[in-house]
Amino acid sequence: KEKGIKLELWDYDTIGDNDQIGSVEIPLLQYKGKKEKGNYDFIGVNKLYGQKVGNVDIECASEIVYLKGIVKVNVGSVRELPQPDAHHKPNPLVRVILGEQVNETQIIRESLNPDYNEVFTMKYDPDKDNTNEVFIEVQDIYDDQGNEKLLGGVTLNVHEYYLNQQNLQLKLIDDSNDQLEFAGQIYCSIIYEPHEFTKEEEEQYETNKNIQYEQKLQTVEVPKSQTLPDIKQQDIDQLLEQKKVQQAQLEQQQLQQQETIIKQKEDEEQIKKQKEIEDQIKKQREIEIMKIYEDEKRRIELLELKRKEEEERLKQEEQEKERQRQENNKRMEEDIRRQIEEQMKKKLEEEKKKKLEEEKKQKLEEGKMKKLEEEKKKEEELKLILLREEEKKIKKEEKKFKQEDLKYFKGQVYVLIGQLHDLALQYKMGESNLQVIATLGNQKRQSKLVVSANTSEMNQKFNIPFDPDQTKERNLFIQTSEQNFLGETDLVGTVSIPILPYLDKFTEKEFDLEVKGEDYCYKTGKINISLIYTPEQ
Repeated sequence: KEKGIKLELWDYDTIGDNDQIGSVEIPLLQYKGKKEKGNYDFIGVNKLYGQKVGNVDIECASEIVYLKGIVKVNVGSVRELPQPDAHHKPNPLVRVILGEQVNETQIIRESLNPDYNEVFTMKYDPDKDNTNEVFIEVQDIYDDQGNEKLLGGVTLNVHEYYLNQQNLQLKLIDDSNDQLEFAGQIYCSIIYEPHEFTKEEEEQYETNKNIQYEQKLQTVEVPKSQTLPDIKQQDIDQLLEQKKVQQAQLEQQQLQQQETIIKQKEDEEQIKKQKEIEDQIKKQREIEIMKIYEDEKRRIELLELKRKEEEERLKQEEQEKERQRQENNKRMEEDIRRQIEEQMKKKLEEEKKKKLEEEKKQKLEEGKMKKLEEEKKKEEELKLILLREEEKKIKKEEKKFKQEDLKYFKGQVYVLIGQLHDLALQYKMGESNLQVIATLGNQKRQSKLVVSANTSEMNQKFNIPFDPDQTKERNLFIQTSEQNFLGETDLVGTVSIPILPYLDKFTEKEFDLEVKGEDYCYKTGKINISLIYTPEQ
């Protein structure tokens, strides 16, 4: 009898009350006349409102069984009836027929758009009745003798309205002339409901049926041969009495119908109020659920905000640690540089102090200059002699240089850079790279970068061309430099090596790296170099 089956999912509690978790409505219409399997989701209720809380597999079949009951037809109004001719408007009557049950509305005089609003209730038993169709027709009572003419009609299948009340707007069709013609429209409603009649209802129904039957007594026709004076006064009184009885019965029937309509309206109003209360309770429950949902959403958002704040705090702490580490490294580097600068400054101050002491001694000795004037003259004479000796020596050196210059040939200088060791403290930290650059005239070669250590293996070979006619340089200049992690380059030390002693002689030798200035020169480490100068063949 129902249009759907509702399945409910409950949480069985052995201690407290059972709690409903969710529900699902299964429509039976899609299983009509067939057996099929289906899968449906349970939708949560209460705190789980609107959420999917599970699913269920079913196998279902639906078949409509038409039961014994009643068919209610409410004839509302008829519109756009045809007018037979210009001098006559129809007197329409609506007749509702189900099997042997015939119901008629009142006659509306001279109207093409009559209003009725009459309700007819008819018994229907699908196992006994030979038909399942309701025929609704509109008749024109065109004379006082009750003669009628069919204006149009329409047929409805009762089964289509089983537990399904419909408000209809139907076209009336006239097929009396062997063709279908439009004969207006009728507005009505119909419903077929199962109903078991009690004995009292059966008796009341039969009584109403007899009353309706008596109301449909045929109008007595006066034969054409019979004149008005031939009718007996007794017959006239009898007809008038019957008409009064029919009118009283009709009024009683209409009163019962009105009471039924009022009761139906009261029931509908009660159902409407009950539905409003249920809707209000449902709405209040939805508001409470939404409030719980919003509170939970707000709580989750706060937790997410706290999590992000904690992540940001940890990130800032990590950044602060990294910054402090970099500052510590920078501070340590600055301390090392400061120590080196202080050592160099201290050494320069000591040398300056020593020079001042020497100058002081020299000034003290100036007082003795007078005593040494004679010695000075002798010194001047000696200087003159030495000067002459120096001139001779220079001439001799120039002659020797010219002779040595003849010993240089165009060729190649092969250089192998070995170890860098015994470096100063600042070059042993392992936080910088060392590089060696070899220069001979305009030819320049540089090694790869090697991480600084107490002993750094360079293992770098250079092949440098040499042409004495193209350059005056006769020494190989070796420069060692340091590059820190900031990309800054500082000089470690240099050494200048004359190449002539290595002519056709492969020699491995250790050299001192030095840093020289105008008034200072100090050693910063040692370098192993293998060298040979070979002329072209």
